[in-house]
Amino acid sequence: RLVTPWSLYCCGPDQWNDYARRHIQAWMDAPNRPPVVALHFAPVTGEVSRLTDAENPELRTLLPIFLQTDTPQALDAAMVNLLERMVAGK
Repeated sequence: RLVTPWSLYCCGPDQWNDYARRHIQAWMDAPNRPPVVALHFAPVTGEVSRLTDAENPELRTLLPIFLQTDTPQALDAAMVNLLERMVAGK
């Protein structure tokens, strides 16, 4: 499963919101939840940073919280915030 911030998605916020929530929920419902890998691409330099749930188990606890957001904008902000604060520069 691949979920990106809205700015990297093809379509409008409502379509992205449905897609992102569906894939996060599918991950949560999986009997053996697959690993979480978060990637951040620096906009200016193109530098790629990577963080896995094996390196930081908190990633697994944050994904269900994303589903508690009530708008596409709030979900996107939560996702971008995670990438910028936890993944960028790793």
